[in-house]
Amino acid sequence: QVLPLPLTEVPLVPLRQRVPGAMESISNQVQYALEHGEASCDTSTSILLSALCVVGLIVSLFGYRIYMLALGLFAFLLAFAAEAAVGASWIGMAPGQGDTVKKAIVIVCCLLWGILGAVIWRRLSSLLDKFLGFVLGAALGAAAVAVAIYVVQDPLSNVFGKEEYLGWDQFATVTLGVPIALLTGYLCRNSIKYLLMTATAFMGAAVAVKSLETVLLCAEVNMETVSKPWVTTVIVAVVTVLGLVTQIYCQPAQPSKSVSASGAAEVV
Repeated sequence: QVLPLPLTEVPLVPLRQRVPGAMESISNQVQYALEHGEASCDTSTSILLSALCVVGLIVSLFGYRIYMLALGLFAFLLAFAAEAAVGASWIGMAPGQGDTVKKAIVIVCCLLWGILGAVIWRRLSSLLDKFLGFVLGAALGAAAVAVAIYVVQDPLSNVFGKEEYLGWDQFATVTLGVPIALLTGYLCRNSIKYLLMTATAFMGAAVAVKSLETVLLCAEVNMETVSKPWVTTVIVAVVTVLGLVTQIYCQPAQPSKSVSASGAAEVV
């Protein structure tokens, strides 16, 4: 006779604990694939990494244009939502009484608020340029230090000894990264446009290259040579340069102040 186990001995896991655990497992799998070039090579992972590769290339080639579009769109949506909240509160004061007319008025006002918010944000965005320039410059400086240490990590570890100087890379990253990040941030505080181009070109290239390497590994392509740190760094650098050149030549045209001034002088 088979006796049922007591409830205290059955490992019951609530659904609210299992779902986050599954999501964490997928996230860890993708992160491990990007860091180590290995994955379970199932269909979902391959599709996700292929999508990351395409998105990375798009960001690397058109990052600045995406930023300019997203900036205005964000301001539009923010102002639209604020006016929508005010309008919803107004309609809720007398529900069922002239709702159609009220909703039409609220929609028109939301659109006007959104357009006004986008225009004002674009006009005032120059005030944030120095701050964003400093932040991006610091991020680029820190990234440069991290990449340099990543490239020389294995050769120097073999020279100095992996056990005796264990953790030297982390110490060097913080010791050199912080002052260099502050210096590059100060020097680049007035170069927001080209910093955005460089940052998006580099980040997009890094994501695209690492994702493509993992997809090729899943396809059982020999990646022994390409997966070396210095080879990967060179490939990312080449894609970054191509993306940066593309963004510079495809940047939105801006009216020249000197031309407008000279035109005004001729009219006078």
